[in-house]
Amino acid sequence: MKKFRLFVVILSVFLVWSIGSDVESIEASNPLRLQWPVVMPYASGSFDGVNGPHTGVDIITTSNPEDYTIVAAAEGRVSAVKFDSISGNVIKIEHTGFDGGAYYTWYGHLSSMDVVENQSVTRGQKIGVMGCTGKCEGTHLHFQVMLNSSVMTGLPCLACINPCDYLVGVVSGTYGKCGIDGTIPTPGPTLVPVATVTPIPVPTPTATATATAQPHMIMIRQRVVSLPHRKLQTTHYWLKQR
Repeated sequence: MKKFRLFVVILSVFLVWSIGSDVESIEASNPLRLQWPVVMPYASGSFDGVNGPHTGVDIITTSNPEDYTIVAAAEGRVSAVKFDSISGNVIKIEHTGFDGGAYYTWYGHLSSMDVVENQSVTRGQKIGVMGCTGKCEGTHLHFQVMLNSSVMTGLPCLACINPCDYLVGVVSGTYGKCGIDGTIPTPGPTLVPVATVTPIPVPTPTATATATAQPHMIMIRQRVVSLPHRKLQTTHYWLKQR
């Protein structure tokens, strides 16, 4: 009996470990991948690390004419829409469901903001317009990524991570290239089931016998023939096709 109980305990531990391993493997299959938030981007400023002084990357557009549209780098929830003396007009978006925890993307120095707090946004959705508000020199976007916190209380910024490790697509920059190779996973099209139409069988027409006109006898005339001994009434018939 003791051996049986020990077997049950070992089996239970194994099952728990197996389930946990499966969960970890599922979570590990969803890394954060970010879309560049600027049209035709160029990295004009680099990430200096957690000790700063620059805790994000500066991005300008090389489009001609200039397109200053700023879009969300990934789907998420807008956690802050505000102004501060350093970042100027700034939007923060929370991204959950990815490996590692909750990520936050910052979009600073905006000239205008098109979203509100707690609003859900999709990847590539317009959220504002590039500008030069706050402490800024020249129109650009300050783009920052943080892990498990969106609050900066000074340096070092231990929650700050290098955006170039998550932005998909390698672009040129003043201090070198920025971005990673790869593609951003996109959900496949939703398949709408279509009812299968079963054709109604059409009866095959059967051959109909064509009535063939049968010849029949038609009486044309009657006459009485007088013979010496008797009268003989004769009727003449012949065939005629109708």
